[in-house]
Amino acid sequence: MSLPDAAVSPRTLKPERLQLHYGARLLASVAHSLLKHEDDDSHTNLGLDASGIRLATHSIGTDEHAIVLNIASLALRWTVAGVPRATKLLAGSTMEQAYGWLNETRPPGSQEIEERTFPDFPEHPLGDGARFGVGDEARRVQLGRYFALGQAMMDRLAERDAGVSSRRVWPHHFDIGALIAISSGGTSIGIGLSPGDDYYDEPYFYMSPYPAPPVDSLPVWDEPGHWHTEGFTSLVLTATEWQSIAEAADVVVWRVVEKAVATNRKLLTHNA
Repeated sequence: MSLPDAAVSPRTLKPERLQLHYGARLLASVAHSLLKHEDDDSHTNLGLDASGIRLATHSIGTDEHAIVLNIASLALRWTVAGVPRATKLLAGSTMEQAYGWLNETRPPGSQEIEERTFPDFPEHPLGDGARFGVGDEARRVQLGRYFALGQAMMDRLAERDAGVSSRRVWPHHFDIGALIAISSGGTSIGIGLSPGDDYYDEPYFYMSPYPAPPVDSLPVWDEPGHWHTEGFTSLVLTATEWQSIAEAADVVVWRVVEKAVATNRKLLTHNA
């Protein structure tokens, strides 16, 4: 796994992040149209390869079709049992044209692929008929590396705790996340990596206790990162915060993630 390059400011990734988010919406639309629906919308979530280069839907049908988004090249590709088939570069296409291509190349006998809508999806000219731009491939590669770092940290947690759920990218908010079950009563810790959003215009880790404890019960935090309490309650570690520490990114992030999970677990147990 290649770590994000700290020389590339994490606050310069928004244009590529938004294009990729709309690309992920295309994948979610395929999944929503062709897969059995799950109550938690998990049929639309996406897998990420370990290097952070490709996003892919769950397998579709007995012949294992999937639609893949290459993060670096901004290309869609159908695969069958992992073997590449038709490919389309998104640059120069509108969302409508991308849906047209998906339907022209969809698995034989499958139903028409229709756009999957999400509430509060980020506004962008792509939503009003604009075309995907060529963009900055180097910055898309950086976003893939952030996603891969998030997945690696959650994989490491899963090696120690069987209660960690699968690590998937959720196309609605475009974050890679997992859930750590704390009790049968529904208490849990949500952990994940967001590439940025309206709260933070840069990648960040979040470690969120559920149900959220009272703000005045939150302990002092003495590691990089901070308590976020506006809109959601979570220990948050932004890329700017961890890149200000003179340690390798995976070292400082793991230390914070490990301690944050332990802190949230203690909070939830104490407030039970």
